[in-house]
Amino acid sequence: MKKREDSTKPNAFLIGFPRCGSTYLAGLLRQHPEINIPEQKEINYLNHSPNSLRYIHYKSPERIYPFLWYCSLFTNKKIRMDCSIKAIYDDGAPERIYRKLGNIPIIIVIREDKENFLRSLFKIMKIHRDLKKDLTYEKFKKKFSKLINNYVDFKKHIKRFKKLFSKVLIVNIIEHDSKKEILKVLKFLGLKKIRFNFNLPKNTQNNFSFVSNFSYYKRKIFMGIPIISTFLQKIVEIIKYKICGKNNGIVTSDIWISK
Repeated sequence: MKKREDSTKPNAFLIGFPRCGSTYLAGLLRQHPEINIPEQKEINYLNHSPNSLRYIHYKSPERIYPFLWYCSLFTNKKIRMDCSIKAIYDDGAPERIYRKLGNIPIIIVIREDKENFLRSLFKIMKIHRDLKKDLTYEKFKKKFSKLINNYVDFKKHIKRFKKLFSKVLIVNIIEHDSKKEILKVLKFLGLKKIRFNFNLPKNTQNNFSFVSNFSYYKRKIFMGIPIISTFLQKIVEIIKYKICGKNNGIVTSDIWISK
């Protein structure tokens, strides 16, 4: 049992800040034959209670399923990557990841334009109905000022991971040259170069409420019956394709905003 656990447990972790292109980066990395990222991009197994604007009442599946269940979500490839980006906001996540997975490589996605970051976050929270429809951006910043300050304090959250892990890479896939950034990631992980398709379709924010709600319930079912996750992922892809059109389709279950 221990041998099986060791052969499939994650040996790399992608974390970062929302609206910073983690889904796009994961979409690129999935193209590499030596990288495995589960269908459910954000498993959130090792981050428990992120201090964030969304998922305030979030419960980690670690409290429900054993560690072997978590490892079973990955296949035996050279790099098995967990992309639970919300771990960046959980104060206890670095120690939990270190204790369970060891001193593994950590990739952190960021963006430098924090104003654009907040506006993008505001838009997506409106779509997900986390905010009232009549709430303006200025009122949003005043009402959630404490949590927003925590959201944009990138250095504080990155520092926690740099303190524990010896290999930490900062990636800006949206504002910097995406080709150079992906090559940095491959070098960091010790992987060979391949030809990437950088023209991944991007989701628009239009007509997205239904799909957003569908994704929420897919997540709930994933925690209850993990085997159904892959099937539901395909359904979401088809629905998004139909709603958004060929040129604005899907990367994974999350939305990525282009710069």
